[in-house]
Amino acid sequence: MNKEERIESTGFVFRIDREFKYILLIEALTTLAWGLAPSIVFLNYVINVLGKTLFEAMLAEVSVSLGGLIATYITERAGKKHAKKFMVIGFALIALWAFIMLLQPPIIIVIPAYFVMKLGDTLVFPYYRS
Repeated sequence: MNKEERIESTGFVFRIDREFKYILLIEALTTLAWGLAPSIVFLNYVINVLGKTLFEAMLAEVSVSLGGLIATYITERAGKKHAKKFMVIGFALIALWAFIMLLQPPIIIVIPAYFVMKLGDTLVFPYYRS
């Protein structure tokens, strides 16, 4: 018990390269924007542009949840051997959603469009981050 401690506490310095800081900043901003922007834009579109209520917005959120569940099931079953294919399909679905929303569709089109968006986003996510 009277032994002297051999571990010295020296200050640990964590260094990040300048280029890596920019990559971290871009990834953080992309994650933040992709996490917040679709919900804010969607609620604004449904309530202010279409003149609908929160009920219609929640119907679309249900379709978003279903899209996420289905895509999660697909990616868990497929594994990494189809990573590039899922990334291409996922980004194509996101682009399709963006094009559909560019056309300012009615709520009956918005609900499946958001399903497609979440399906594509969830297909991309596990492979894009790995």
